[in-house]
Amino acid sequence: MKKRLIILMALFVLSINTAFAANVNSYSQDAKIRSALALLDKNGAVEVFDNLDFQKAQVMFYDFSLISFSQAKHYAMKAKNGNKNYILINSRYKNAPVEAVACLIAHESFHKLPKATFEEEVTATTQEAAYWMKLGNKSKDYGDDPLVSRLNGLSDLYSASGGRNNLIKEKIANSSFYQTQLN
Repeated sequence: MKKRLIILMALFVLSINTAFAANVNSYSQDAKIRSALALLDKNGAVEVFDNLDFQKAQVMFYDFSLISFSQAKHYAMKAKNGNKNYILINSRYKNAPVEAVACLIAHESFHKLPKATFEEEVTATTQEAAYWMKLGNKSKDYGDDPLVSRLNGLSDLYSASGGRNNLIKEKIANSSFYQTQLN
């Protein structure tokens, strides 16, 4: 009897893990994005998955130059096609480390409004930096990856912030890019 109970408990635990793994896979067909999502899951990014579920978002790489020349160098964005919601990661970052891709997914998941506001951008960017501090491997050499460079800069601002001194908020407020995007 005890042996059966242990076997049933083991099967239950394995079925929960399998079910959630299938859920992670339901967000994207891309292996790298699935790896990034699995990394987020492994690190307890519950709010990211709550956001993805609420938005019913699919995540994919996309060539932003097909949207417009001015958006060709953007990192990531949310898009809607009919009733489907997408988080698009610029295909320029397809070779970026999985940890960095995970941070972009986290960032975009915090955009909930149809058009981003200043406060929403501050929250999303702050969360992106916080996830990089959690997921980025300090002892790993990422080379000169541009996405990693961005994340290192954000995590430096995040670390140096405190109390009323939010350096990420200041950076966004003083950015000509965000001034045009958020107005």
